[in-house]
Amino acid sequence: SLSLSLSINQLSVFYKAFTSGTLTRGLIIQEENGDVFATRLCQCAVFFGDKRGVLTKLERGVKVKIFDFNGKFLPQYYQHIRCNTGSGPTNSVLDPLPNADVMLSFGQRWDDKRPIEKTLIWAKVIHMRARQLMIDFTQMFPPPPPITNEDCIQFSESDPYDRLADAFSLAL
Repeated sequence: SLSLSLSINQLSVFYKAFTSGTLTRGLIIQEENGDVFATRLCQCAVFFGDKRGVLTKLERGVKVKIFDFNGKFLPQYYQHIRCNTGSGPTNSVLDPLPNADVMLSFGQRWDDKRPIEKTLIWAKVIHMRARQLMIDFTQMFPPPPPITNEDCIQFSESDPYDRLADAFSLAL
């Protein structure tokens, strides 16, 4: 199942776009075998991506896979489990959980300088099965608590006796 939330930052802009016909035919979102597809019918340009990924423009009248559950999400999810639970190769940096959200913006691109929340009309499609897998994983393996200064071994500055002991150990 899918969840969709829509944000309109300026209702008057949305009203103008809708009444002028640029949004009239809309955007069709479909789920097939776990994957999510979108078909843009409206005149207004529609862009999709996630907050970490590449932004892609939907072509008008073309059905495009915007969320690949079986071919992309699940392999990344299982890789995350292997790398972060000790059952696979470990990286020095933890593998991030894959994203279960697809962001859509209408008429405007977003980037690092202008986040999607600053665009006039945007929506988020949430793949609920993927989101539930992520919730289940974080409940089974909660992240470790942050390391504080109390958790670290504390050292004093080296004094002349430390240097003498180091020199003595090297001589042996």
